[in-house]
Amino acid sequence: MLTHTSKTLLDGLKRSSDDRCWERFNGRYGPLVLAVALRMGLSFADAQDAVQETMGAFLENYREGKYDPDKGRLRDWLCGITAHKVRDIQRKNYRQEKNIADQTDATGFMNQIEDHKIQETFDCEAEKAILRHCLEEIKQQVTAQTFESFELYALQQWPVKKVADHLQISEDVVYQNKRRVLKRVRERLPKIREVW
Repeated sequence: MLTHTSKTLLDGLKRSSDDRCWERFNGRYGPLVLAVALRMGLSFADAQDAVQETMGAFLENYREGKYDPDKGRLRDWLCGITAHKVRDIQRKNYRQEKNIADQTDATGFMNQIEDHKIQETFDCEAEKAILRHCLEEIKQQVTAQTFESFELYALQQWPVKKVADHLQISEDVVYQNKRRVLKRVRERLPKIREVW
């Protein structure tokens, strides 16, 4: 569960022998960094490189004690590292494009990232990841039919009658399942957001 792992996870990252903590951290934040890098215009291969470079730089700097929680959230610090690594890759690509352009009379250009844009992108992708995590937790707490009903009706936006017929339940039960799950989301989401 996430509420107990935040401090434990960060403490575990300080120990070079704790591969499990690193895997959990990388599993949580690696996909977030990948999504941001892709949205900032990197190719998939370059975005994967950005993930590796970001996570490596994060771990090195974290173990050196460079993260200060009094100066901001861990997620914002990770966003700054991500922005730096994405820019590095874009600069490298620009130099390669410029060399080709100089040799072929073609024109190259570099995608410029505005600081607020990458922060907005990072925050948006983080919110999606937090919601996915929240829903995964809730999925374990309710019956399979309750969650499937919610997923089909609320997330996939099937008509209520179609969901009821598909699951062989009443339309009223579909509505009740949506309310049950949303109630849990409203209770759980702020707690997950605090430690993400």
